[in-house]
Amino acid sequence: MPVANLDGIIVDSVHEVFETLIFVLPEEQEVQESEQNEFTGEVIASIPIAGDINGIVAVVCSQNIAAQLTRNMLGAEETPEDKSEIADCAGEIVNMIAGNIKTRCIESGVSFYLSIPTVVYGKDMVLSLQEEVHSLKVPFVVEGEEMYVAFLYKDEPGIQV
Repeated sequence: MPVANLDGIIVDSVHEVFETLIFVLPEEQEVQESEQNEFTGEVIASIPIAGDINGIVAVVCSQNIAAQLTRNMLGAEETPEDKSEIADCAGEIVNMIAGNIKTRCIESGVSFYLSIPTVVYGKDMVLSLQEEVHSLKVPFVVEGEEMYVAFLYKDEPGIQV
């Protein structure tokens, strides 16, 4: 792994963002490390990273969980009818998590830039990288449903920070 304890950094980042922004305490599950370069879900919010490591940080969840997280973030009782509100919140969640991961990685001597979040919303959406990558899938249970943060990366550096 490019950063010691990357899985712990992801778990801590998710907890911090969820507790302060979404007011939910996610229950982490067993971290899965693999060479998987494809993930599927109904809502995928992703943000590319480039620097000492290159890759993508993604939050993958069901439309149900995305709606619940949106309600919590907005302090609303009802789910917004406009799905762009849900997409905006999903983009903000991945942005905050990726920023938190970045800060913790810098403390470990690994630096990278964040790009702009992208959110796809629908049935059986797929996030697929066309290159061989390492991946960490960090699952959490929120409101009784599983969601996860995926960290897909290549070992070689890209943009020098």
